[in-house]
Amino acid sequence: MVNEQEIKLLLQEISKEHKVDISQVTIQESTITINVNASSMVQAEAFKIQAEELVANRYPEYHIIIAINNQNIKVKRTLPGVKKIITVSSGKGGVGKSTISAAVAKLLAENGNKVGIIDADIHGPSMPRILNIQDATPEFRRGKILPVTSCDIKVMSIGFLMEEKGALAWRGPMLAKAVMQLFSDVDWGELDYLIVDTPPGTGDIHITILSNYQVDGVFIVTIPSAVSLDSVIRSIDLYEKFNINIYGIIENMSYYYDQHSKQKIPLFGESLTDKLASEYALKMIDPINLIPGLSEVKFADITKHMKIDLHNVNL
Repeated sequence: MVNEQEIKLLLQEISKEHKVDISQVTIQESTITINVNASSMVQAEAFKIQAEELVANRYPEYHIIIAINNQNIKVKRTLPGVKKIITVSSGKGGVGKSTISAAVAKLLAENGNKVGIIDADIHGPSMPRILNIQDATPEFRRGKILPVTSCDIKVMSIGFLMEEKGALAWRGPMLAKAVMQLFSDVDWGELDYLIVDTPPGTGDIHITILSNYQVDGVFIVTIPSAVSLDSVIRSIDLYEKFNINIYGIIENMSYYYDQHSKQKIPLFGESLTDKLASEYALKMIDPINLIPGLSEVKFADITKHMKIDLHNVNL
């Protein structure tokens, strides 16, 4: 069991270091909600990161989420000209989340919408390559970054600003600041939808986005394996705690269609994704089969190969 009094004492100690005033600490199940007064969002994020490390070290047997409410900031940010922000999330890496983010953006653009993509996977930005624009360099104008354009979709990724094989050894406040710059320091212009490709898991970057920006909804991507579904539950838990609308679960690599036998061959055994969606009263988007050679497909043609049915999703 988590000791509430001990947690409060630990938080008070680090609050002095970050010059953050704690007004209230609420512990409910696996979430610790901390109401603070901080002079900036970055300051509040720095406090949150250290609080997460401290609590994780003290209680390694629990998966505890730290939620920060900075009472100096009453309203989450919106982006001028951007109507809706939609995140694409996965509890586990390697499930095709980034490819699906790109396909969702392309589908929305084909339906006449103005669309942008943020590649928020700071440590593993793959969107430039998926969109065939890995050699592009963003321009700057009047103190703002101009997003790169691919098939009329505006794109911004940290991958445009780093060496191709370089690693970003960033953590904590640096990560938070970098993510927020992808949102607020970019001239997005007028957009109907801004799609945010988030990193796997439920870590710092997710908390930064959900704490600071008005996110309208999320698609959660999985594959039909028990390991992936365990992680999906944590993603659902996170987004529900932030009261974010979950548009649905997208099961990728659901099966392999054998051209010779004309049969659907499950790659991970019997799928339990439908059952999970039912348990949480979530919409199940039509499953997507494994598509051989998808990595060779040009972004302009991605929706011809990866079929995502959003007709019954109220975006």
